[in-house]
Amino acid sequence: MILLYDADCGFCTRSANWLLTQGCNVTLTPWQVADLPAMSITEADAAARLHLVDGTRVEVGHRAIAMALASSPRPALRMAGHILFVRALNRPLSWAYDFGAKHRHQLPGGTPACSIDGSQR
Repeated sequence: MILLYDADCGFCTRSANWLLTQGCNVTLTPWQVADLPAMSITEADAAARLHLVDGTRVEVGHRAIAMALASSPRPALRMAGHILFVRALNRPLSWAYDFGAKHRHQLPGGTPACSIDGSQR
């Protein structure tokens, strides 16, 4: 599974690397060097949200996190990943992810370069 993250964002890089330390079965790839057209992902979409690509399946935002966590050898993280896929939680988790992504430049490890709307760059 390929996890596309924003390598220009300290918060995103730290978060992606944390998934590796938890044994998640992902290959970290900065979206800036990935072949996005081959994955049918636009640069704007890749810059705005985390993407996890597994063959032809593409999960975005909180669902990408869920899929990564579900691949962990740690039972608690696998369970958390499965919980994040619960359909009833999709709307609030999507909103929470989008809110966090919009404000990632203000999160721990974030810098003005992390801003996705260009106002902080």
